[in-house]
Amino acid sequence: MTNALIKYMQNKISKFLFIGALLASVLALVVWAASPVTDTFTDETKIASKTNIFVDTTAGQVKLAESCPTGFIPVPGDATYGTSNFCVMQYEAKYDCTGDEDGDSAATCSAVADSGAGLDWRDVTQNSSYVVSTANGAPIVHITHTQALSACPSDSHLITNDEWMTIARNAEQVAGNWTNGSVGSGCLFRGNSRDTTCGYDAGTDPESGTDRNVRAKFTLSNGEEIWDVSGNVWEHMRRDEADTLTDSLPNDGGASGWRWIEFPAITSYGELSYDIIRPSVSSWNANYGVGRLYTNSAVQSQRVFIRGGDWRRGAHAGAFSLTLTWDVSDQNYDVGFRCAR
Repeated sequence: MTNALIKYMQNKISKFLFIGALLASVLALVVWAASPVTDTFTDETKIASKTNIFVDTTAGQVKLAESCPTGFIPVPGDATYGTSNFCVMQYEAKYDCTGDEDGDSAATCSAVADSGAGLDWRDVTQNSSYVVSTANGAPIVHITHTQALSACPSDSHLITNDEWMTIARNAEQVAGNWTNGSVGSGCLFRGNSRDTTCGYDAGTDPESGTDRNVRAKFTLSNGEEIWDVSGNVWEHMRRDEADTLTDSLPNDGGASGWRWIEFPAITSYGELSYDIIRPSVSSWNANYGVGRLYTNSAVQSQRVFIRGGDWRRGAHAGAFSLTLTWDVSDQNYDVGFRCAR
């Protein structure tokens, strides 16, 4: 065999091996990109505000978060609640009656609430495709639980309590969400609630926009910001995926009748449990900004979850605040909703 022929064959073999290695690398990349991310983010830092790439500083890894649509932010999942990473509305649900993809005021939509500055769901076309998550616009109010179940935009749903608690438990562990700058010191931000110790009094009820008091928002462990989880307007949610309604309520063993009670005072959870309703630290009460529970020791019938508090609620408001007095047909000028996906 001549030297020229040997050299020719060597070149062909080298090219074949290079192409094979390149194809293998591309295939590996495709498989990696298509694989679902199931890891829970812990102590993570977002690389850039316009990406979904995070550095997990605990594990020293780079991971991809779920891509969220405009107006939604990614939330790290929580094994306690069986949640994988999901997306949630950054703001309380608003209504775009002018078609510019931005929330509108109640006056613009001719939907002024009975009281306050919310937008009355009863006075608009109730088209879920007009429901948006934007800083501008009045929060939707006067909406029943039944209506809220079908009010979210396509490919999203009324937030579940598991998703809400995933957010609240995440926020409570971020030092910047506490008035004294460290977890458990001072109180957790209470938002627009008329309480000026942990929250603030906006004087606009409810309010909107981003040029607001810093206590209107929580920063999550991934660096994302979410507004009005505490205060502004109460928010409807599903107790679970099946939207189970509640009959046997948590209580403190005291007198019957509807009362606000502190979370550490609970002696019976009824058909609920600690993790369904409370912050992670058992001693945290309203003085820590977490809110209170509005409940009744007597057995009720088909109560729904309403959480967060509103602009009038003072120390009762908080990320963990929960009222169980409502049924599926109740509505008011201080109760709205938020969607997740």
